Amino acid sequence: MGETELVFRKAEECDREAIMSLYRSLLGFPGCGWNEEYPSIEDVDNDISARCLYCISLSGRIVAAARSGADSDTDLFPLDSSFTRVCELSRVGVALDMQGQGIAQLLIKNIFQEMITLGFDGICLLVDTTNPSAIALYEKLGFTRCWRTFMYGRDFYCYQRSLNTPTT
Repeated sequence: MGETELVFRKAEECDREAIMSLYRSLLGFPGCGWNEEYPSIEDVDNDISARCLYCISLSGRIVAAARSGADSDTDLFPLDSSFTRVCELSRVGVALDMQGQGIAQLLIKNIFQEMITLGFDGICLLVDTTNPSAIALYEKLGFTRCWRTFMYGRDFYCYQRSLNTPTT
């Protein structure tokens, strides 16, 4: 594999600072509901320990990250009752200078495969209602809007998707 290829992998302890730096660089970006307290280094550390934080690197630089795995909050969402095991996708971030190049789509498609391997059949997420580019991406990837909620001081849409449906 060449040095300039995008590499998808699980995040490791040595990635924690780079991922926090990526997340912090997105604060204030339109539609980003994150702040100085969230996501925290503890969130990143917990995700790495739980082996549910994924990233894409380019020439050794982490350019995208997202968390996906089991989450007790999914019980709060009115999801499709046909799902037997649902995971959540959260904290999706792509470096500002790398946006618009399909990296988020690549990250999420790889996460779909990981979640299928782990035995999940459904995936859900919350997206800020003021983030049209993220909403367009999730809909392009086959997510359907199932709910709207006000949480953490912001309006969110809840999206869901079957992992048994092929991704185009």
